[in-house]
Amino acid sequence: VTDTPPRAVVYLRQSTYREESISLELQELACRDYCDRHGYQVVAVESDPGISGRTWNRKGVQSAMAALEAKAADVVVLWKWSRLSRSRKDWALAIDRADLAGGKIESATEPIDTATASGRFARGVMTEYAAFQSEQIGEQWEEVRQRRLKHGLPASGRLPFGWEWHEGGIRPHAEHAPIVVEMFRRYLAGEGGAAIADWLNTAGVP
Repeated sequence: VTDTPPRAVVYLRQSTYREESISLELQELACRDYCDRHGYQVVAVESDPGISGRTWNRKGVQSAMAALEAKAADVVVLWKWSRLSRSRKDWALAIDRADLAGGKIESATEPIDTATASGRFARGVMTEYAAFQSEQIGEQWEEVRQRRLKHGLPASGRLPFGWEWHEGGIRPHAEHAPIVVEMFRRYLAGEGGAAIADWLNTAGVP
């Protein structure tokens, strides 16, 4: 009797953080190569492009975990451990779900034998490091945000409607600022978002 090869779901996530944003194509190539070397049959590829690993509300990762629980796959293969999640809580729940389903989660580029106590400890270190990086990135963005607010600039590089850049700073836009004032006036008078949108469209402001 020929043994059926383990079935693998490849899970890909492209980071929202530019400095570590690796393309989904490169991730998939590494994961497929890993599956070939381990004799895994790739039965599905799930992906979450441009979605933060801090949230577990991702369609791709939920589909990958559901495949394990439905016995439609035996292993979820990741490019790196951080692709699954950067949340300690979500990682703990994912590991528990995989164990209860009799499945595994493996990394193509950070191979660890999680069948041993030392391997599980190493995985814990890797996932803790992923959470640390996420928190560090958050702190850096908060520093940038506070600096921009201190100088009277928008929190992001994009100006909200009604403002314009002027001599290194911002000022109300001559044409758009009165529209914003009228939007607020209508809102405070009890008009809802749909009614205000209709008024804007009628006024020629898409």
